[in-house]
Amino acid sequence: MNVAVKVGTKALKGAVDALGNPIGALSNLVDYFRDGSRIADRIKDIPSDREVAEMTPSLPEAGRMTSVKSVQPKLLREHTSQGKLSGETVPPEQKTIADFKDRTLMSIVGDQTGRHTVTSVGGRLLPEPVDSMAGFQYMDVPSQGYAGAEGATSSKLNEALKTKDPLYVSVMMGSQSGDFAMHTGEVLGQMFKNQGNMPISKKDIPKIDDFIRGMGMPIKVKVKDTDGTERNVGRTIYPFRDFTSVSDPDAILNYIRSLPTGTARAYFLKGLDKAGLQKMGFPRVGDARLAVADENQIGMDWGTSGYRAFVPDLDKGAFPTTAQNSTTYDTGVDKVGNAMTFLEEGRGIPANLLFRDNAAKRREAGTGGKLVMNSADYKVLESSPKKAKQIVDDQLVDIVSTFTELERRGGRRAALQYAQELLSGGKITGQMIEAARKANIPSWMIAAMAPTVGALSSIPEEDGI
Repeated sequence: MNVAVKVGTKALKGAVDALGNPIGALSNLVDYFRDGSRIADRIKDIPSDREVAEMTPSLPEAGRMTSVKSVQPKLLREHTSQGKLSGETVPPEQKTIADFKDRTLMSIVGDQTGRHTVTSVGGRLLPEPVDSMAGFQYMDVPSQGYAGAEGATSSKLNEALKTKDPLYVSVMMGSQSGDFAMHTGEVLGQMFKNQGNMPISKKDIPKIDDFIRGMGMPIKVKVKDTDGTERNVGRTIYPFRDFTSVSDPDAILNYIRSLPTGTARAYFLKGLDKAGLQKMGFPRVGDARLAVADENQIGMDWGTSGYRAFVPDLDKGAFPTTAQNSTTYDTGVDKVGNAMTFLEEGRGIPANLLFRDNAAKRREAGTGGKLVMNSADYKVLESSPKKAKQIVDDQLVDIVSTFTELERRGGRRAALQYAQELLSGGKITGQMIEAARKANIPSWMIAAMAPTVGALSSIPEEDGI
């Protein structure tokens, strides 16, 4: 994994303090109960970017948290988990895009996991609680901003040092991206240990063992052509052949802890996310993903941006993480002040709307830049610090403030339709912004919004991108 605000976890060893609270990397104070059916009811009528763009499939209610098609429509509604919220987080400061005028946005990608301790999944107490050490909520902890692999973290920081007034801004990874982090796998391992109460049939153990040992992982290798030129070629390797046996209740947990990289953990978990295994009694990987998720991010679209932002501490620079920072990534960057958000009560800004310049170039090249982010768009935002930057000018303020105002007053669908109209063409101009706004809100709302987005008329045509 090149870049991420995806950080790990530490399974607690059953130790408790005088009040009976688990002792671990996190300081936990408040009990929580996560009822997936209530979350599903809350988000069921919120459209996805794929729905507005008329792309299929558009899965309901966080269905992408599993690859098992029969489970996708019901996973969230059937999910329950509980634990303790972290007492070390500081709520982000509420901002608007206008507050960042003249700053340079720099994308940082991260998963949807949260900062809390999971003690129970599906009504069953985990043998050991697991600390979910967070994706973007990582920024909410004092003296933390971002964590990643040393090379990627330093590359981003070096580009920030050359940038005027840099601001790191979150761009959300896919629903299963938390598989890289240690804590997702540890929750699944703890869930599997509970199979002692509902054991897998002895006749199915050899089938499951053989399946796990046969799971593949794609890699790229360099090969030389006859003319001496090198190119990358896809290969499949089978790194899990040394798996022991699910007859041991600790086998899944111990094996996950032994895997050398986040990439290996991710492919291991994705390989276990299969209907056939679940029919034989294996726990649902989707439930582990939901248990470690930040509840506020469940169901958000891939590429959602603006959930968190912070000013990187350039003077402090990169530093080695500790077990209290991250058990997944080795290098951290601190922040100046508190973490921030500019979502208001919305569900996030499409990355291609916020990172306007990069999206415009991709539309011009015919490789992306639309409402629904594609892999080519994502790759730039993930691992090209020089390209994944955006100056907050007057036009960007108008574009984003219109989006957030539309969402607040007219709902998510109106906001996404506005973004769809802007991102389905080429060069965004003031006239396009005005037309897209009028197309998605009634005239009375346009008048009501005028004080907020009235700067539109003063933006010269040539300033458009």
